[in-house]
Amino acid sequence: MESQKFWHHDDMSQQKINLKIILTGLLLSVVLATVNGQSKNRNDELVFHEFNHQDTSVDAYRFLRSFLQNKRVVGLAEVSHGTQEFYVAKSALSKYLIQELGFNQLAFEMDEQVAKRVNQYVQDRSPETIADDLRGYGLYDSKALFELFKWIKLYNDNQKDRSEKVRIIGFDSQEYWADPMRRDRLMSKQLLDQMGTEKTILWAHQSHLVKSDTWDVGQSGVKAMGNYIAAAVGDDYYLITFDTQEGELSALDNGELAVCHFKMNKSLLNPLLDQYFVEFSQLDDPLMHELSHLSSERIQEPIASPVRLGVDLDALFFIRSTSPSIPIEKSEKR
Repeated sequence: MESQKFWHHDDMSQQKINLKIILTGLLLSVVLATVNGQSKNRNDELVFHEFNHQDTSVDAYRFLRSFLQNKRVVGLAEVSHGTQEFYVAKSALSKYLIQELGFNQLAFEMDEQVAKRVNQYVQDRSPETIADDLRGYGLYDSKALFELFKWIKLYNDNQKDRSEKVRIIGFDSQEYWADPMRRDRLMSKQLLDQMGTEKTILWAHQSHLVKSDTWDVGQSGVKAMGNYIAAAVGDDYYLITFDTQEGELSALDNGELAVCHFKMNKSLLNPLLDQYFVEFSQLDDPLMHELSHLSSERIQEPIASPVRLGVDLDALFFIRSTSPSIPIEKSEKR
């Protein structure tokens, strides 16, 4: 049986939905509650959509077209690795970006050498499978992620023009892990050196992709990778974060996956809606929000990271209760 630990903090669609009626005094009061002097009329500045991570069809993400079609870099940030709902939703969103909006590069917080093998696989140049590569890479031992790479491989097989095939790149390195003060800067340089002008999806923890310096510089004096990306590509960088409040996730315990429970105080979030998308580009002034921060290491408890909505990130998918990622089946062809 997998080892477990209980984490707890005290005190604790396609169609655009106009939620101003049902959210009056709820989500928007939530987000605005801690901002002194904010007018309730700011409800009009936020865009909401219903969302269900189990709907993995292309239609489920078409409502994002107006936000993303003119962007060159789209970050898909997660507040925790090892979360099944995030992997499923981000995989479906990646497929939409590739199939409908012409994104042809997927960049991962992944060791460059591992990413090269994954890229060879999706380009049909070898290896026959990457199941063992993902199993050996900790929290990327994910059935949903493996299924995404298989989908990309099939997508590439149907592209006559080689330039239209999706490329996988990695912007991390095991050499960086021992130097956390310089890791984000090194990752950003590695990404920018490889990225070129291709339309690129970034897949990483939110602590790396955050666009500005509200919490990372303030707490550690270290800029996040997203700061450098935003400086390099400007408004072409659009960041979406996936957030949660409670449930379970897969974390590393001495190199092995372990299931951990967590529960965060999310007083700023709507208590009645379990899954939704909210967009912040129309905000006249940024709003503060406590974003969950769940570590990849089992021994570290979750914390709340203050961010400025509309500055540090552009949009948010919220899934109230989440579950641990499902590993690749051992019977998967080797």
